[in-house]
Amino acid sequence: MKSLLTGTALALLMAAPVAEAATVVIGNGTPRLILRIGTNNATVNLVSINVPGANVGDGTPVVGTSGITSAPCAANLVYISAENRATPANSRTATLTVSSATPLTTGVFTIPFTQIDWISTTPGAGPGACFAAPITIASGAFTGAAGQTMTSFLNSRRACVCKQFRYLNQNVVSAGTYTGRVTYTLAMP
Repeated sequence: MKSLLTGTALALLMAAPVAEAATVVIGNGTPRLILRIGTNNATVNLVSINVPGANVGDGTPVVGTSGITSAPCAANLVYISAENRATPANSRTATLTVSSATPLTTGVFTIPFTQIDWISTTPGAGPGACFAAPITIASGAFTGAAGQTMTSFLNSRRACVCKQFRYLNQNVVSAGTYTGRVTYTLAMP
């Protein structure tokens, strides 16, 4: 009886399906940085904010529009994605900063970028969607500094966000079309 049970056990083991496996080897490669702001093309993405004359300075934030859809974000949201890669033997930290030191201007009048904030949401699925558990870039406001830190993260990671920009509308300012530019920089020393 003992050998019969052993034989039965062997027969069951042999009938079990064969497990298959795959091996993928990804080489270390060279360190790299990838930064995408807005659309995939090389143009500067414009966010427009129109404040009705009757509401100037009333403290009600006014949402900006961009006239673009930067997938995977909804229309009028600006997609920001920052990626870094470094070899595991040489772990490095990438830092995403923004410069908003130069104010918006129209003629001699100015509005500091501290009057612009953003609400962050996680990008949806589809092309450009973030990896599982991406690093987020929190909601906030421009500080008017040349090197405001948005986020920092260790190598071989990605930070991404959809930003909705708003004008805080806290001051009475002269009528006009105010223009300005913020510049994002991704660095990994």
